[in-house]
Amino acid sequence: MNKKNKIIGGVMAVLAAVIVVPDIGSYYQQMKMLGERLPEKYKAVPFFDDLKSNSHYDIQHFESNVPQYAFMTDTGSLVISTNHLSEDSSAGSISKWFKIDSLGRAVDSLVIQDQLMQTFDSYLYNIDAGYYLTWLSTGDTIRQPFVSIGEGAVLNEAATRELLEGATYATDRYTSDPADVNKSLRTVVVFKDRQWYTVKTTYRDFLPSYADPQVFISPETIDFGLIDQQQAVVLNYFDKEYWYGNSFWNISFAVNGQKPEHWTGTAYCEMTLNELKVSFKKDQLDLYRHGTLGWYDLTIYQPPASNYALVSMEEGRKQYVIRWK
Repeated sequence: MNKKNKIIGGVMAVLAAVIVVPDIGSYYQQMKMLGERLPEKYKAVPFFDDLKSNSHYDIQHFESNVPQYAFMTDTGSLVISTNHLSEDSSAGSISKWFKIDSLGRAVDSLVIQDQLMQTFDSYLYNIDAGYYLTWLSTGDTIRQPFVSIGEGAVLNEAATRELLEGATYATDRYTSDPADVNKSLRTVVVFKDRQWYTVKTTYRDFLPSYADPQVFISPETIDFGLIDQQQAVVLNYFDKEYWYGNSFWNISFAVNGQKPEHWTGTAYCEMTLNELKVSFKKDQLDLYRHGTLGWYDLTIYQPPASNYALVSMEEGRKQYVIRWK
């Protein structure tokens, strides 16, 4: 081999080392993983969605196709809402509300189809249809109409301001003027002195404090009691799938969203609620080099003086009520 070929061969060897050597750690991690086997005691552990009631606890699942909410009423009941498209999509959506008592039992429910219901104080209300329900506090499902001020007459700015004075809540939407379809008015819904009102007005300037709330904000609302998931949930075992390690070509140094070195795989966890232990698994999680779990969307609440906990996942699309026996 002449001198030139020797030089070229040497350069190629160096380049190969530069490319391969930084990834030896990744190859080593992968080879170690091949010898690991899931311990027998974890093989029967279910995913959270597959948890079933047993002799130690009872579990109820609530799932929605859009982010929904759960809240406490001033009577101490937990209310969970869900929303789904009906089987016949042309029939619109189906909204449901479930009441859970202090023992974690479902004691009442409400179903309304193809109606946009909102929540304020202890009421469910529908702006477009012009009615409210007291079901949250009384269980009554009778649709009670808003009180129409002026029997449909259009209020001026002064009269509208007077109505808004002392109001707890107000919201509005544009509507056409019956006398002139090319002219727009505002239909205003106001909650004041424990009564719902509606009025048409030419007044256009609303205070920011009247922004439309989408959740239960009554001052009497009982605090959920948020539980620190890092303390309530422990990782018992991590079933490794693939190692993601840094290489020579990765020069981002964890900038712009680059994750540190980690394993992907399935986490086998144990949740402790009031000395009750619930085992479950979650796949497609990250386990970093120092044993830190890249946690997922899981929030735990335990209302005071209750016999259950609420677990919320996937930004409120899934709710689980776990009641201990």
